[in-house]
Amino acid sequence: MAYANRSAAAVKPEGNLDAQRTNWQTVMLAVLLPVMGAGAYFYLAIFYSHGDPPQMLVVATIALIPLELVRSVVLRSLADAFRQSRGPLQALRAFLFSMLCLFLVFVVARANERGVVDTFKAMTNPDTLITLGVPVLIMVIDGLLNILTFRGDPGKQARMLETLASDSAAWLQLMVARVPLAIALVYLLLFGFRSAGYAFAAWLPDPDSRILREVGWSYAGCYFLGKAVLIAHVQTPHYARTGRGLLDTAWIRWLLRKPQRAGSHSDIGSVTHAPIRPPVKSARAFEDDAIASLQEKSEARDQR
Repeated sequence: MAYANRSAAAVKPEGNLDAQRTNWQTVMLAVLLPVMGAGAYFYLAIFYSHGDPPQMLVVATIALIPLELVRSVVLRSLADAFRQSRGPLQALRAFLFSMLCLFLVFVVARANERGVVDTFKAMTNPDTLITLGVPVLIMVIDGLLNILTFRGDPGKQARMLETLASDSAAWLQLMVARVPLAIALVYLLLFGFRSAGYAFAAWLPDPDSRILREVGWSYAGCYFLGKAVLIAHVQTPHYARTGRGLLDTAWIRWLLRKPQRAGSHSDIGSVTHAPIRPPVKSARAFEDDAIASLQEKSEARDQR
């Protein structure tokens, strides 16, 4: 889930900056689903904290991690389709081909690990189709509609989708592998202060099942709120001016232990201060220069 390489040209302003404004209608439509998901999980945190939620809901929540990984791959495939296409039909073919390749790789890997029969049973299982198949199908259909209904600059759309894919992958990694560890460390520290009798930590509750359910559902809601912010950011004039994702910062890369890549936005300044090398001439250019030099010397000898 590494950040995608983006050239320095991506940060150049596109169009008249004074005329660029946030398209709030597009923002509201784009963040509708993640905001609804956040509201659903906050609702569960309030009303399902004293009882067990439906089992299917728990399974669907656990399946969010692989689904978000698939969504990141779909966004990158959609960005490649826009970047390499010369029209909607070509972009459509490229996107469908990439999705077919992704599906075949998954099926072959699964069959190699579990066998063909078990793979077929798992793929035709109703629970699997509901929790994984239907969301993936919705993502693919959304990508197809995005291609067919798009009217604008394909390069700009490709950069936006690539930025969104990179930010989404970074946000998922933060919320799965980094933030829970920080929360656990802070809780253990406060629990130690409470056990030692410090008054400022007396409010800290014990980690019973009700608290864990409330924290878990609320955490899922915060994840979807963060996704909504990332989606809204790529529709703002700030992104149009800089071309940088909201999580494309040095400290986020350090936190995720991501190496800085050549051509990324953070090293643009270092590139501008690098020594400028003379352009390398081609063999034909050297040949032309040699011929011109010989002609000049011959004319000088004739004049003498």
